[in-house]
Amino acid sequence: MDELAESEPDVLVLMPCGMDANRAREEFEALENLEEWRRLPAVANGRAYFVDSGAYFSRSGPRLVDGLEQMAQIFHPDMFTETNPEYTIWDE
Repeated sequence: MDELAESEPDVLVLMPCGMDANRAREEFEALENLEEWRRLPAVANGRAYFVDSGAYFSRSGPRLVDGLEQMAQIFHPDMFTETNPEYTIWDE
């Protein structure tokens, strides 16, 4: 956590292996109690995201393109008119 806090991330993309976005969000709920977590710029500004690693990022295949599209939307939301339901945003 110290290393993460020191980096002051503007955006966080969390993709635990073998978990879809909703399950990943559930696993990270304990972080809500950590002051260091809540102070991270990405968390404080609503820019922490959970994605389905197995479906879009860990396996080679056509769905990697879908994963890249998700990342583009996460990092450049102003360029998209619709949100992608395949990822979950951290919201306290």
